[in-house]
Amino acid sequence: MALAVTLAQIAPHAKVAALVAGSDGIDGPTDAAGAFAFSDSVTRAISKGLDPSSALKHNDAYTFFDSIGDLLRVGPTGTNVTDLMIGLANY
Repeated sequence: MALAVTLAQIAPHAKVAALVAGSDGIDGPTDAAGAFAFSDSVTRAISKGLDPSSALKHNDAYTFFDSIGDLLRVGPTGTNVTDLMIGLANY
């Protein structure tokens, strides 16, 4: 969530993508392993009436990313080895 906000501030038009997810395929009580953050994630969320600052303050990345279709749902993997952060930039 913080990464999406930062990307919107420092690189709003860049071709940047990131995936932050857990290898276990779920995050706590949710059905999502994590989410993709793009440089336009915040803009898309605002266009749907979401407040990124409020979502971040209330630790509600699930609703934020679900609303813009950027959650990663793979289902339980049965392993909990690591958390992943993968980034891609195309300049």
